[in-house]
Amino acid sequence: MSIVVIFCELGAYFLYSEYMSFIYRRIVHVLLYSVAFWGLSAHLMTEYFSISPATNFTFLSVGLVFAIVNGIFKPIVKLISLPLRMLTFGLFGIVINAGLLFLVQQISGGIDGGIVMTFSAWWVYAVVGVVMAIVTAIIP
Repeated sequence: MSIVVIFCELGAYFLYSEYMSFIYRRIVHVLLYSVAFWGLSAHLMTEYFSISPATNFTFLSVGLVFAIVNGIFKPIVKLISLPLRMLTFGLFGIVINAGLLFLVQQISGGIDGGIVMTFSAWWVYAVVGVVMAIVTAIIP
């Protein structure tokens, strides 16, 4: 058997494996988060929420940061806040999403080039957090 055939078989294996499915889902999450941030800041909530500079790279960067924060910190925070979430019948999840958005805002400000996310009030964090929770629920 030649080396080329072995690499082709390995490539086909990794292309259709669960590992690649995980990677594809994460890529789709980043793209969906980027589109949601773009839609919210450029079209729906322009008075209350903005991301500047408004370029495609900026929205992809913020979407990537949100996907990383959502993937790493959200399960930990959800586990720690389980009693509060049970006590409030899950409504504390809105506060968790708002807190994660604040964390994304702080991390994005440190990215080279200085991405500025501006929220005009505390309730905007909650509204954007609910939208991001809906986007997260689209693809498990």
